[in-house]
Amino acid sequence: MQIEAGTVIALFALLVSLISAYFQWFRIRGPIISLLNRDEEQRAVLRPYEGLPYVTRQQFPEYREKYPGYAIVRLVFANSGDRAGFTKIVKAQVENPVPAGWSEKDQIKVSYYSHNLIPAYNLVQQDIILRNIPPVDADKEISFVVNVDWGGPNAKSGEYNRKGVIESKLKMVLHPSIFEKSSSKASQSV
Repeated sequence: MQIEAGTVIALFALLVSLISAYFQWFRIRGPIISLLNRDEEQRAVLRPYEGLPYVTRQQFPEYREKYPGYAIVRLVFANSGDRAGFTKIVKAQVENPVPAGWSEKDQIKVSYYSHNLIPAYNLVQQDIILRNIPPVDADKEISFVVNVDWGGPNAKSGEYNRKGVIESKLKMVLHPSIFEKSSSKASQSV
């Protein structure tokens, strides 16, 4: 008794279909979210509010504070799970020690939106704005600490399940801005 080639191919296709149905419908994993720029040093240009990208200015208002400097921190989240997940920024702050003589008004402040939706098998970028930064003449390194809760909806009840916490300390290098140099030269010539 011989088995035809068409029968072997059909049985193989049926086996592949059954395996893929199992992985798609019966073995669904929830979200698995990670922060991709965890151990990298980020570089940011210190600039005035008008120098920020248009999209960023649409998301964040201009804050009237002692110093006009702004910088953007970009967090990149990845979801390698089968379902959409959520991130919630619990804490985001600049951790550098305060120089002697600085008041509360001199502190670098942080602005961000706390919640973010991350679709399955996707990357999502979230901007955080550092503001009230004094002018710098040379590159300045600062430490930025972020704590993020992540999770996703329960498949049966739809309620939020917290799955984990991401704690990360990012190093940032602030570069002096062209805008500040040109504005300081203009103010000196007047």
